[in-house]
Amino acid sequence: MNYRREIDGLRAVAVLPVILFHAGFAWFSGGYVGVDVFFVISGYLISTILIREIDEGRFSIAQFYERRARRILPALFFVLLWCIPAAWVLMNVQEFQDFSQYLIAIVFFSSNIVFWQKSNYFAPAAEENPMLHTWSLAVEEQFYIFFPIALLLLWRFGRNRIFILIAALSILSFLLCEYGARYHPRANFYLLPTRAWELGVGAICAFILIDKKRESSILSALGLGLILFAVFAYDESIPFPSAYTLTPVVGSVLIILFGAPSTFTAKILSARWLVGIGLISFSAYLWHQPLFAFARLGSINEPSAQLMAFLAIATILLAYLTWRYIERPFRVKTIPVLSSRSVIFAMAGTCSVVFASFGLYGHLAGGVSGRMSGDQFARWTEIRALATKRFEAIRAGECHFNPVSEVKRIDVFISNWDCDGSELGKPHMAGVAVFGDSHSADKAAAIRSMGYDIFQVGGAGCALLSEAYYKEVDYCIPLFDKVIAESESRGVQTIMLAHRFEGEELSADYIKRVVDFWGAHYENIFIFSPMPEFRRLDSIYAFYGPESVSKIVPDFSSYDAFNTSMDKLGKLPGVQVIDTVKLFCGEGGKANCAAIQNDNLMLVDAEHLSEYGMHVFGERLLAAYDGHAQILFKSAGK
Repeated sequence: MNYRREIDGLRAVAVLPVILFHAGFAWFSGGYVGVDVFFVISGYLISTILIREIDEGRFSIAQFYERRARRILPALFFVLLWCIPAAWVLMNVQEFQDFSQYLIAIVFFSSNIVFWQKSNYFAPAAEENPMLHTWSLAVEEQFYIFFPIALLLLWRFGRNRIFILIAALSILSFLLCEYGARYHPRANFYLLPTRAWELGVGAICAFILIDKKRESSILSALGLGLILFAVFAYDESIPFPSAYTLTPVVGSVLIILFGAPSTFTAKILSARWLVGIGLISFSAYLWHQPLFAFARLGSINEPSAQLMAFLAIATILLAYLTWRYIERPFRVKTIPVLSSRSVIFAMAGTCSVVFASFGLYGHLAGGVSGRMSGDQFARWTEIRALATKRFEAIRAGECHFNPVSEVKRIDVFISNWDCDGSELGKPHMAGVAVFGDSHSADKAAAIRSMGYDIFQVGGAGCALLSEAYYKEVDYCIPLFDKVIAESESRGVQTIMLAHRFEGEELSADYIKRVVDFWGAHYENIFIFSPMPEFRRLDSIYAFYGPESVSKIVPDFSSYDAFNTSMDKLGKLPGVQVIDTVKLFCGEGGKANCAAIQNDNLMLVDAEHLSEYGMHVFGERLLAAYDGHAQILFKSAGK
């Protein structure tokens, strides 16, 4: 196929926003759409090669996978090789065990499946995962396992019929994607069936352009505009992928179809610096996330914007070196020994076995605790013991559902639930229920630590609305039904709600919908404002000790955003806000909020209360409750 400089320029337009988004620069809030641009480009370029080779009768499966191996594996394995020692030094036991599992998954191009099970792409913890970006490589390679073979087998039916079939399957994948955005957002984000349409659209472009070239300055400029609009206008609250993904995808299609070299857009994209970045874009994509993640893992507080900018530049420099000395020799066969297909497959197989074996070792060795010094491991053991005590205090499996507890099935939990606040011999919070995620479990446990029993239902990760978006955590729906049914049968008219608000959940619109939903079932609603978050508290305590914990700057961004939304809503009848930060921080308030109080850890991780923290929180909560003090209850929006 003829070389198109503007496509390499488009690669640069794709990779730079991804890098700057992961670096945390707010202007590039939709930078993640660069991956979608990559999908379309990949579908177009690979399909163009396949169509020509099959049509000319010179297609070879072995040759195709050799090209893929030369393109992907050398740079990927080189970056992984550098990631291992960094992970060895900077990760705690649990993080390193997860990292080891990711190594195995990456080798088998299945990391997207592992991330689907473990991680929300937009969650703060995902920023500290150096392997997060490999999900898109897995999606591509899964697609190319099937696509070339299917294309070869179907070729005898003619191009037009194949074109129609690819278009139909792409539409089906898009419809599945739109469904998934509503009902299974995490699976929708990571898995091939809901991403295949983006690669399919690229393939459709290849069929359209194989015989006849097109040109339109207006349409190609519109395409670039659509991509840039998504980069700067989208953010993490956008359901993605979904119909919103059409913006960068259609933009990419317009550039590919109509961005002939003579167009203004092609001339922009053919700028030397953009083409240069486009040529090294794959290596840049591989390097950026490990650099940012390890910087975050190695810092007590969030790295500065200056450091992240430096690392973004370092990404480009490392990408050039990797492209020049790793990628290029394998792809253009400048070294004689690397020109052999059997050598490439042998090297790929050997490296895969080595990385998978190391990953298996890290997994089976439980994250290899021997990496830590004696003092570090003692502190790690100490804080994990506090986490275990917390798990017991929240009565996981009895009052709070968590799939990692002994009770792993929601139907068993519902049938055995015994947390109605009526334990004999104990005073209780009469007529009050508690519902929400793990934060609600902490609040209920804090009340119990004061000698009170309380009516509680909740589940790990359960939001405060039962709408379709949250059916990803499907066990939450029965918990909604349970708390409402039990409340009605007991005449409970007051509910306390707690949740780790993030993203859209901090908007005034979302909070109003929460109030409307629960207001239909309860006369009084108390909402705990978001907790302050102390990033990587457990790791910092283990690696550096309690003195370093005191240096963690708590994150109040969710708390502040929540209060801003409440102020917008004004006074809501029957609704009161419990100021969680005042209760947690005590008299020092935000200015002097500490994770260690009276020489005791208040938390077991970034945001969950320790047993001691529950006791302190409970004391302050009940003292305020008894006196109806403003520290506890304030009118919503005031």
